Amino acid sequence: MRVLVCVKHVPDTTEVRFDPKTEELKLRQAPTKINNYDEHALEAAAQLRESSGAEVVVGCVGPAEASKTVKEAVAMGADRGILVTGPWSSTLDAAATASVLAGLARSEGGFDLILSGDVSEDGYHSLVPGLLATTLGVPFIRGVTELSLADGSASVARQLDGAL
Repeated sequence: MRVLVCVKHVPDTTEVRFDPKTEELKLRQAPTKINNYDEHALEAAAQLRESSGAEVVVGCVGPAEASKTVKEAVAMGADRGILVTGPWSSTLDAAATASVLAGLARSEGGFDLILSGDVSEDGYHSLVPGLLATTLGVPFIRGVTELSLADGSASVARQLDGAL
């Protein structure tokens, strides 16, 4: 089994400061890290690696500095990481980011399972995972809280706000 975990390189929101003179957030000066929500996906993939021997590959689209995030993800249990970067990488919208990730998945020969965090800490729009699934023509489930694999199929539990 091959698992792709999509991760995002984001500013550390606990270190973002406000500039009272410009009345703007100082995002560029904040240290960066792996998106907290993507860490959950990476932990699930690492558990699959331990329980079933799955190959876990991390994919990230971002600036060259995002290599820090990819290295951190590999240290957390991925077999290897891939950073797709270029002068355009920090200005991509959600659809373009999903398209680049789909190209990465295809160039790697495809994956049996793709995991990502529910949202990113810097954008909070939650568009990339669904757009990636649509681009690849694969099923998509968001809000997964439990994942198990058996006999070639996945079972998931998910949290639904306001559901009984």
